[in-house]
Amino acid sequence: MDIEELKRLIIYDPISGTMTRTDKVRSPNGVRKNVTIMIDYKIYQRNQIAWALAYGCFHKGLIYHLDGDPMNFSLSNLTSTRPKRERRRHRDGKFAKNG
Repeated sequence: MDIEELKRLIIYDPISGTMTRTDKVRSPNGVRKNVTIMIDYKIYQRNQIAWALAYGCFHKGLIYHLDGDPMNFSLSNLTSTRPKRERRRHRDGKFAKNG
């Protein structure tokens, strides 16, 4: 998918994370309820679309949601590096702080 074509098809607000299609295509479950969107019979992850519209290229790896909410597509919530967990579990089942 060409970025210019993507910009023509989708309006993205990086602050709120909302995406609006400029064509009249609607998804069966509603545009805001899906983590994917179909364009030209190909399925794209919404976080990948947000990244591409914000930075001008598709990210080749995974995109993570800092707050853990897969429906929050605001640019400040998306990162290409895996968020560090605050706590990890020991083999005995007890939690310990990272570090």
